[in-house]
Amino acid sequence: MSTIVYRTNPVTGIVYAYESTSYRDPVSKRPRSRQVYLGRVNPEDNTIIPKGTESKRNRGATEKRLADLEQNIAEMRDELEQSKAEIARLKETIRIDDRLIGALKSAIRECEDQRAAITPANLFESKE
Repeated sequence: MSTIVYRTNPVTGIVYAYESTSYRDPVSKRPRSRQVYLGRVNPEDNTIIPKGTESKRNRGATEKRLADLEQNIAEMRDELEQSKAEIARLKETIRIDDRLIGALKSAIRECEDQRAAITPANLFESKE
């Protein structure tokens, strides 16, 4: 069974939270506990601030990473808009090509019909 244990640093007054799990030591046959650091306790509302989310060393790096991510998102949105415009242009090209192919197919059918109408007898008829 695990519980949350709060410890206060006597010098700074900062309260830290740990998850404490009890177990029985098989060698000494005595109860022991393992403690895992959870984070600092916010003094205003007594909530636990998870470890690694608010450190003075990483605050500048986190803000820089956020700025980089925002810039990447803006670039990706621009690329998306360009891709959408390219897709629309290609769709229009396909429509034009489909119309051209339809016209070519009908012209081929007409030529085939005219060729089918030509017989050897028609070739040697004199035109007078």
